[in-house]
Amino acid sequence: MHVLIVEDSDDDFEATLRALDLDKVGGVKISRSLGGQNAWELLLAQSSNDEQASDQNCQFVILDLNMPGLDGRGLLSKMKAHDRIKLIPVAVLSTSDDKSDVDACYRKGANAFIRKPVNWEDFVKKMSSLKAFWFQQAELPSWR
Repeated sequence: MHVLIVEDSDDDFEATLRALDLDKVGGVKISRSLGGQNAWELLLAQSSNDEQASDQNCQFVILDLNMPGLDGRGLLSKMKAHDRIKLIPVAVLSTSDDKSDVDACYRKGANAFIRKPVNWEDFVKKMSSLKAFWFQQAELPSWR
């Protein structure tokens, strides 16, 4: 499994990795993009390479909403408008407590919206639930 984390904050990226505790899940490759434009270019390159093995391509995206340039909202819209990329499940991970952000992300095709809690233990619980379902239970789409 290949997971792309789109997060511009080093601290939030490291916290997400620690909370996911991937040492307990075998075979998960993590890539990071510092912003939406970089992530979009990576996803486009992968989608256009039919000969590349499907396990090399991103199969799940954890997406921050608030980033400079192409933000999470814009990237989500682009992803879900693309014939192949739209199949990739996206979990939005944000500090936003604005109900309109939640609604907008689901309208654009997000598969989950998770608020980053201030409390570390709550964050670990949320990431553990995300990992248990998406990394261990769900059958994810392939690129082929």
